[in-house]
Amino acid sequence: MRFTVSSRLRAISFSDRCSSSDMMPNKLLFPNESEGFAMTQPKQQVVSIQRGRYKPVGHCIYCGEREGKLTLEHIIPYGLLGRLELPEASCSVCQDIIHPMETWLQTKLLGHVRYRLELPPRKKRPRPATHPMVIKKDDGGQARVEVPLSELPRLMTLPFLPPPPLLLDPGVEPSRNFSWWTTQDPDDLAIFARTHGQGGHAFIQNFLMDYFVRVIAKIAHGAVWGGIDQDLRATFTMLLPDIITGKQLDWLPFIGGDEEEDAPPEEFLNVIEPMIVPMGDKEYLVVRVRLFAPMQAPSYYAVAGVRDVTRQ
Repeated sequence: MRFTVSSRLRAISFSDRCSSSDMMPNKLLFPNESEGFAMTQPKQQVVSIQRGRYKPVGHCIYCGEREGKLTLEHIIPYGLLGRLELPEASCSVCQDIIHPMETWLQTKLLGHVRYRLELPPRKKRPRPATHPMVIKKDDGGQARVEVPLSELPRLMTLPFLPPPPLLLDPGVEPSRNFSWWTTQDPDDLAIFARTHGQGGHAFIQNFLMDYFVRVIAKIAHGAVWGGIDQDLRATFTMLLPDIITGKQLDWLPFIGGDEEEDAPPEEFLNVIEPMIVPMGDKEYLVVRVRLFAPMQAPSYYAVAGVRDVTRQ
């Protein structure tokens, strides 16, 4: 895995092919079994899944609770074409913690993009005619406007995060700085400006970094339970549940990004790539998560587990 650093804002136009009708929902990358799993950059076997339901877990993957009703978990939020399902995997207490974070991601942060790309909702009910956006006016003030779905700008802003400190070589000073990645369609913005007469400056208000990284952690943790062999998973101590549920507030050692410039687009909307990264006498189970990959969105790396190789 190569990590590089960039502080530049990126502006990349949406591709015309990035519509829900021709984007495959998920791509899972797994190491070729003949090469062994414990490789930083193994040969890959690509598995594309339209919809997949794994075996029932039988307990909450976040807190371990086995009593009471256990609900189905979507590894990737359903509103982002998440169709990988873990039955009986979340208790009601943890679900009440996770639900607001996923709702914020799908409605407040990415709602306008989901509507514009016509990503299907979970509940079959009519879509609203408009979607609210906050506009920065030419005079510096703000205005909340209701925008018809067809006029929503294809505009997205996500953070470039520094690499997780756990994956840095000894002696490398970890960074706590981050920058922003953005992608936008200039034609959309020009139409938006003409229609609303506000200079066309649409922006996402109140980016909740804590919510964002906890959703990334939730996706990575779910991928470990759904996509990793049980015997292999059992050799690792899981590191993300307390971050997901908010019991551990310092997520920086475990979750970060790959700030490599000009990362190529990928065919599938969402990409999940588990890997094992050796670091001294430890091996880390790391999951790469990339949402909106065809639009060259950033990749994020979540350190989902650790094991001591000296005890094997």
